[in-house]
Amino acid sequence: NWKPVILLFAGSTLRSWVTFGAMTFLPTYLVLSGYPLLEATFFISAMLLAGVCGQLTGGFISDRVGRKPIAVATTLCSIPAFAAILLTQGSLQVASILCFGFFLWASFSVTIAMAHELMPSRIGLISGLFMGIAMGAGGIGVSVSGAIADHFGLEATLSVFPVLILIAALLFAVVGYPRRVVMET
Repeated sequence: NWKPVILLFAGSTLRSWVTFGAMTFLPTYLVLSGYPLLEATFFISAMLLAGVCGQLTGGFISDRVGRKPIAVATTLCSIPAFAAILLTQGSLQVASILCFGFFLWASFSVTIAMAHELMPSRIGLISGLFMGIAMGAGGIGVSVSGAIADHFGLEATLSVFPVLILIAALLFAVVGYPRRVVMET
């Protein structure tokens, strides 16, 4: 049954769009907000490191409480964190950047594990879909964000990201996935 994998794939594509979009547009947003370029890019690097911590934490917790609840909850938690980036300044904004990276990336490894568990005989294909096509399509989405920024401004394109994250979380939520899946060996 490909339907749950397609839903995970679609949500992962939207999440990748936001991931690459944040890496692309947040440095400019931060510079326009008054941060020096070096400081702004340092914050984005710290966001990526927080994302690595999020992936490890999300995977660890999903092994104990289930994958789907973690995928949905962490994706949803990234929405207020991203909104706070746009609505705050100073140390609260920096903390929001770190929280955003942590929560958004926390679902990354979890959704790939879900897809592997749903299609255990197609591990290679699933890996290629999620690591290659979903991420590549997310990168293409950044071009759409760039066009939005060109026509409506940087804040307009950034304000689309929470909507994309919400849709991704909803797609993860409707995936037909058992609470616990035992991998076949």
